[in-house]
Amino acid sequence: MGENRHEELQQLRATAREYLESPLSIPSAPDLRPCGSLLRLWVYPSFGDEVAWHIIRRGRTQPHLTVRRVWWRQQADAERLLDPLRGLREGFHTTPAIEVRDRVLDAGAFERCADRLSEISVPLAIVSRGVSLDGTTFGIELPEARALFEWWDAYAREWEPLIKWAGETRQWLEEVCGCGPSAEAR
Repeated sequence: MGENRHEELQQLRATAREYLESPLSIPSAPDLRPCGSLLRLWVYPSFGDEVAWHIIRRGRTQPHLTVRRVWWRQQADAERLLDPLRGLREGFHTTPAIEVRDRVLDAGAFERCADRLSEISVPLAIVSRGVSLDGTTFGIELPEARALFEWWDAYAREWEPLIKWAGETRQWLEEVCGCGPSAEAR
């Protein structure tokens, strides 16, 4: 049987994206069911590590909120599959290098964050201003509303309020998860 690193890398990428988009599908992560997803934010650089944050409502009788941060070390996986010496040391497997962090989220703080989002309006039809081949993809998904917004580094200026909200919210969630600047100062 011959090697096909490109196919293995594609398989690894598909599995990692499934985990980033559906955090309950990660076999090694704690089970959060029963739950409902309220919000997903993500940052997917073309050649860097990818991160997604999920706000999850847990429980039925007394629900509480959890933020799940899913980090895919894309660079490490690519190097492990493409560098023969590293692959021999670490293995040529197609299981993505995923890190999961779950933290309790203050419901009042999330409600204030959601209220700020509800005040933002953006046009849905924007004339394209170019093509992006490489760069960073950002996004917001509101599963209960069946709404998804995605943009690249070079975004439409008309979406500036939404993009600013997303950046501030990602920064806040990084701090909640112990990964942001405030966490480093502790």
